[in-house]
Amino acid sequence: MFIVEAKAQDNKKFTDNAQEVCGNLVFINDLNVINYYNLQDTYNTELKISVYKKTSDYQEKLEALRKLKQEMLSNIYYIRIDKIFTKQYQKYVDGSYNLETVNYDLTQKGFNLILQEYDEFKEPPKKLVWTGRPSSHKLFPGKDSESNPCDEVSFQILLKKLPSKIVPYKMMGQFSFQELLFIPMDESNALEIENNRENVVLFIFFKPNGKEIITYKEILEPSIKQSNYLKSDYLRILIVNENQEKIYYDKTFN
Repeated sequence: MFIVEAKAQDNKKFTDNAQEVCGNLVFINDLNVINYYNLQDTYNTELKISVYKKTSDYQEKLEALRKLKQEMLSNIYYIRIDKIFTKQYQKYVDGSYNLETVNYDLTQKGFNLILQEYDEFKEPPKKLVWTGRPSSHKLFPGKDSESNPCDEVSFQILLKKLPSKIVPYKMMGQFSFQELLFIPMDESNALEIENNRENVVLFIFFKPNGKEIITYKEILEPSIKQSNYLKSDYLRILIVNENQEKIYYDKTFN
């Protein structure tokens, strides 16, 4: 699984009124008090959970989640991926896989960016994005530091309009998949990116609007499985050089 690492600060010029993901949006959508507030160790049996649900503390947290859910469904969020142009991928050449850095493809006239890697799926679900630690805790303030849901963020969202493709590859004999996103670009801008890879950032904007069931297969278990994922029908992809404040790619998929 490919985990996205967030940078210390974002340039608000590019993120506009969107908000960085902070807290597990799936737990917010499901009004899951126990998981959102990291209370699994304290309330670790059905009886303990049942008793806790009758307390004022649970009701207060539940009401807070209801308000967060209303806010979530009306907001546009973003995920940022730093140094996306420095990542390496497996390229199949002459019967073998070679590790290569993402470079401009002169034939296709663009870049194939690696969004994530799968090693647990035989038939991987498409259009999923994982996020890591957010750059700030400003979205949902007022939580105590001992159980701050913003400390670590890892969730899955179905971006059905993401124009990516999943390709197989082998790493040390292990059969896996990579999800690639093709970004068309002219040679002039592509050369600037190749000369300033460290400063180029990919932003993915989305707006949660419910959940959807998807089916998939895992490598170790042949049976077909189903999972219910948070989804977004809105998608915007933005690629910028933050130091130069230059936009190289900006497209919205509605």
